[in-house]
Amino acid sequence: MFYDVLRCAHCGEAIGVYEPLVVVTDVLSRESSIASDPAVRDIHGEHYHRGCYETACDVALERSDARNADNRSPSCQ
Repeated sequence: MFYDVLRCAHCGEAIGVYEPLVVVTDVLSRESSIASDPAVRDIHGEHYHRGCYETACDVALERSDARNADNRSPSCQ
């Protein structure tokens, strides 16, 4: 079975099958890797390298703190 390359929503780089990744949907965020759970690539949502997800959340939280502490993205909490 052939799959397209899974790309990080933050940096745009390919996510390798053994790399830790985070999938963010409307209702949850989940950490895994493609090697340990191949179905994770089929979850509809944004896929991130774990480090990129942490960076993206840090930036989002800093911006929301500057605007309004109640306006945080639920996926980063």
